[in-house]
Amino acid sequence: MASKKRRRRKKSAAQKALRILLIVCIAALAAAYGAGCYLMRGRFLPQTYVNGVDYSEMTAEEAEQKFRKAYEGRTLDITERGGNVETISYDDIGYKITTDDSFRQLIDSQNYFAWPLTYIEKTRITTREGFEYSESMLKDVLRELDAVSGDAVTLPTDAQIVKTDTGYVIQPETEGNRVLFKELVPVVENAVNNGATELNIEEAGCYMKPKIYSDDEQLNERFSKIDKVQNAEITLAMEGNVYVKLARNVFLPWLNYDNGTLTIDDTAVTNYTAGLAEQYDTYMHKRQFVTYEGDTIEVGGGNYDNYGYQLNRETSAEIIRNAVLSGVTQTVALDWSMYGRTRDESGSDFGNTYIEISLDQQHMWFYKDGQLFLDTSVVTGTATPSRATPTGCFQVLQTLKDHTMRGSYGESFANYVIAIMTNGIAIHDSSWREDYGGDIWLYSGSHGCVNTPYEAVSRMYDEMFYGLPVIIYDRNNTVPEVHNEAYTGGEHETSDDYDYDYDYDYDYDYESYYDEEWDYETYEPEVEETTVYDDEEAYDDDSDY
Repeated sequence: MASKKRRRRKKSAAQKALRILLIVCIAALAAAYGAGCYLMRGRFLPQTYVNGVDYSEMTAEEAEQKFRKAYEGRTLDITERGGNVETISYDDIGYKITTDDSFRQLIDSQNYFAWPLTYIEKTRITTREGFEYSESMLKDVLRELDAVSGDAVTLPTDAQIVKTDTGYVIQPETEGNRVLFKELVPVVENAVNNGATELNIEEAGCYMKPKIYSDDEQLNERFSKIDKVQNAEITLAMEGNVYVKLARNVFLPWLNYDNGTLTIDDTAVTNYTAGLAEQYDTYMHKRQFVTYEGDTIEVGGGNYDNYGYQLNRETSAEIIRNAVLSGVTQTVALDWSMYGRTRDESGSDFGNTYIEISLDQQHMWFYKDGQLFLDTSVVTGTATPSRATPTGCFQVLQTLKDHTMRGSYGESFANYVIAIMTNGIAIHDSSWREDYGGDIWLYSGSHGCVNTPYEAVSRMYDEMFYGLPVIIYDRNNTVPEVHNEAYTGGEHETSDDYDYDYDYDYDYDYESYYDEEWDYETYEPEVEETTVYDDEEAYDDDSDY
């Protein structure tokens, strides 16, 4: 019995101890729970995440501080063209983060009495975050960027056709680095709105672009036409088997391209053509001539000349202008007002068939195909300014047979007349003369015509053709200045001078006689009965004609 009592007492003590332990545990738990409730009041419960951020056991102030700190010092790195990077701070634009619910409201929404359960399962709270910043502050910050207002900002340039020292080329476009501010602002605003930390403004299309690129179809079409012009090889036919290459470096400066149109400097073309005329004209220009005696002298260049090459400057300039702008490789013949027979290195244009007349020797030579056909003494115009035969380079203009010459002296008959000047001065026979050569011309010469023995002029007459050169010179320069007014159409010096009533009209065809197919041997010009060529004055009854 005693043992049973002892066992009952032990069991009772154990139960009592268990009850005490249980009470103590419950009390401890209650105390811990109460303490937890106390501690969790005004705090986020353990394992509480707001928008993915752990705010466990934080007060509203602590959570707000953490929330703000996450955005403090945030920057946006702006990568610019060329790789330069500029940084703007979110703080400098008044950037602030907001939420729809304050952290206090979020804490109050939690049941802090259920705090123990949060250790079993995380609490996830989602609330909409917002932000605000000053647009004016953002624009001010952007304006300060080097990409916007720096000294190195350059505008883009369009691809264009430009002239260089070597010709026209397409100059490629340049991109420059000018930022379009109106494009930049919305791009940066979008980056800020998304909380971005990096932005490439070239990829975002914030730069000003050229309007015309080097592959532009219209630009290349225009350049193609210009390129044909500048690369065309143009040769100018100068007559007399002389050709001049119009070099690229010569005509390139004449060209001007502006606003899609290629033009040419007409003044430059005119000046160039004038230079050609000065170089290649022989009409009224001095050139070398080898006399019968083998002397080389200068002939021509006087106001009375009517033979030689003369470039028609106006029409030739137009020919050159059109040839250049055509862009076609070609040989173009220039236009000549007058023609010579040939050209040689000395500038002579007489060929090897010509008449040579020396005033100082009073002699005439006629060469045919380089061989002396005949020579004869002559009498030329009296050696006075108003009656001397002009020196220079002339040509056969017309031939007449059995012609009556009329003047102030009356009438004189000539069997053969070879007109060489447009005032009627001619080479003709003179039946009234018996003597030729010597010094007769010094006191009793003609009024300009070349009086020639009948035998000589009759022999050479049939060899004449239109355009045959006639070279007249005076190595002694006996009459320095000739004023043969009958030739120039002015007033006569004395009442004794002739007074022609000219009635002729030469229809000169300077090109025809230069044509290689012209048959000079058989050509017989038309005779005009009313044409008067000589200017012989009637001397006293006992004087020579």
